[in-house]
Amino acid sequence: MERHTVELLLERTFLFDPNIYMVVVMTLEGDVGTEELCEAVKKAYTQNSMTMSKAVLDENGTLTMEEMEETGCKVFVDNRDWQEIMNENERIPFRINEGELVRTFIIPREKETDVFFMIHHITCDGNAIFLLAEDVLSNLQGKEVAYRKSRVMTKDEAIKKGGLNFIQKSGLKKLSQSWQNEKKIFNWDDYYKVHKEYWKDKKTEITFKEIVGSELENVREECKKYGVTVNSYMVTKLMENYTGTIKLGIPTSVRGEDRSISCLVSSVLEYAKYDHNKSFEANVKKVNKILKNALQNDGSIYYIPQFVAFSDPTLLDAAYLQNCMGNECKAADTMRKVLGLYGEERIILGVTNLGVVSIPADYEKFKVTRVIPVAPHIATSETVFTISTFNGRMLIAENNIAKK
Repeated sequence: MERHTVELLLERTFLFDPNIYMVVVMTLEGDVGTEELCEAVKKAYTQNSMTMSKAVLDENGTLTMEEMEETGCKVFVDNRDWQEIMNENERIPFRINEGELVRTFIIPREKETDVFFMIHHITCDGNAIFLLAEDVLSNLQGKEVAYRKSRVMTKDEAIKKGGLNFIQKSGLKKLSQSWQNEKKIFNWDDYYKVHKEYWKDKKTEITFKEIVGSELENVREECKKYGVTVNSYMVTKLMENYTGTIKLGIPTSVRGEDRSISCLVSSVLEYAKYDHNKSFEANVKKVNKILKNALQNDGSIYYIPQFVAFSDPTLLDAAYLQNCMGNECKAADTMRKVLGLYGEERIILGVTNLGVVSIPADYEKFKVTRVIPVAPHIATSETVFTISTFNGRMLIAENNIAKK
């Protein structure tokens, strides 16, 4: 059988970012054995081409995912709290060149079990993690799961959708040309060095807020009253903590009906200001209009994919490496600024709204009582929030990087 190979585009910006791990914790209550769960996870890995693949960088700097005979993804049994496990494992780089794209930890307790997924973002987006979790649950029930081949966004697809104007395209072309004088093809050893340097004095801290019952119902009623989406409402609520104009980063799915384990997500970038001299209603209607226009505009949705498509991928690597290691390279420093790794283009508020989690709650022998997704604190964002709703409970997770 021919092995599935895909060239990656948007995922390139995740390659040398040392803090690019997505997290999902799923709590099961009922008749579920630890060994049974481990086997269900292992089987789920083999049911998707992405989790059967490894990242390959060739001599020209081209990045592909190549299917292997056996998965490099891992599963462990651990009795510690999942945040403690996360803090330990974020310091250990995933060997994505060997296919280690996912680490899953089975955490048994007296009456329930946590299934803790830690996933490198090059593997998939937030919605696809739920698909992987669904495969695990299907395997636990003995249901048949069809093999999924991954689909990624291609360079041609990004270019056709639009996003950049002529001046922006010309600027990126000129920048890529200037890079040729200093060009270097980076390797996995460069990544491991950066990863070690980044995490030597840092750790992830995640805080949570739940909105349930009458408070959640009030959110829905106010959204209806103001004629705005829940996403706009929650973004505006988070903006109340800021003064002046800030840059927003709002991830948005571009997968349509696709159900493969892959990264089919972009982000719209918009500037907005919360006017503390006006009512919340006035502010939320303004934010809703901004986001509605952006999320209905291919130029906004595909701006980042097209930006990557018109950039030399090895220059993107250099920008991320220089951001962590401080190497001297003019072209890479310029790319750092343009990407928003520092300076005026940095995203001040990043909000990932995953909506209602698609995982069913009730099964014959067990039930899912809790799902906690947390988006990564990517290098281009100052603050990252993840919003999700499961079983009538809205969860807001704030992902921060703290000094050790």
